[in-house]
Amino acid sequence: VSLFIKECDTKKMDITEFFGKYNYWGLTTVSLGNVVNSILNIEKYVFSEKKYSLEEFNKLRINNFNSDNKFISKLKGNSLRYGLDEKNVINLSNEIMNYMSNAVANNSIHNGKIKIGYSAPSYISHSIDQKASFDGRKDNEPFIVHISSDIKGLAYTSLFNFAGKLNYTKNRFNGNVIDFIINPSFLENNIDKFTDFILLSTKNNFFEMQMNVVSSKTLIEARKNPKLYPNLIVRVWGFSAYFNDLPNNYKDLIIKRTIESEEKYGQ
Repeated sequence: VSLFIKECDTKKMDITEFFGKYNYWGLTTVSLGNVVNSILNIEKYVFSEKKYSLEEFNKLRINNFNSDNKFISKLKGNSLRYGLDEKNVINLSNEIMNYMSNAVANNSIHNGKIKIGYSAPSYISHSIDQKASFDGRKDNEPFIVHISSDIKGLAYTSLFNFAGKLNYTKNRFNGNVIDFIINPSFLENNIDKFTDFILLSTKNNFFEMQMNVVSSKTLIEARKNPKLYPNLIVRVWGFSAYFNDLPNNYKDLIIKRTIESEEKYGQ
């Protein structure tokens, strides 16, 4: 980047030292969905239904929920969950980001403004060595990807309505990606409806749309036989990459989410 900045050349300084003409710094966030879902679960099981004390609930979390898949499914089955077009979920998501926004609003880095965003590409790397969370995520499992949802059967429209009601004003516009996956056959069989959906969604006040149009069958085959798919490209976050070049844990997560998407929408 420094090669294309005139001031960097004349001052013989890297852009990270001179900061260029447009000087701002950005913070991106991971696990917002997990935080929101965790708070909603604490509110439900500790304060509303009083099934556990906070200490008891936290002990279960620390012990990875004793690997009890039924209990984990129960935690993930809360009727209020991130990505849902519901007032309490939206308000909580905005309240958290509003707190972050205010925390940095009066600060700067080298006289540059600080912006924040709702997503980041480190939803895997930052989850490693992280204990389980109250939303039902187990030890070391990846965080929720960008602005997306792990709700089974959630309609695309609900996710886009949710994203459209998040607050992107002031300094909250540093990478806010709505992420979803579509099977090619599903798209081909519903092209007119999907076109209308995209056109209507672009009027819905969200920030950025990101989709992968690919089948789990293709991804699984590419994982096993990469030489057969040298040009397979997938979207990661603000950038696309050759599937074969991705670390294996990113490949596995994309495959997992694609399978879940196909099951969700009967693709």
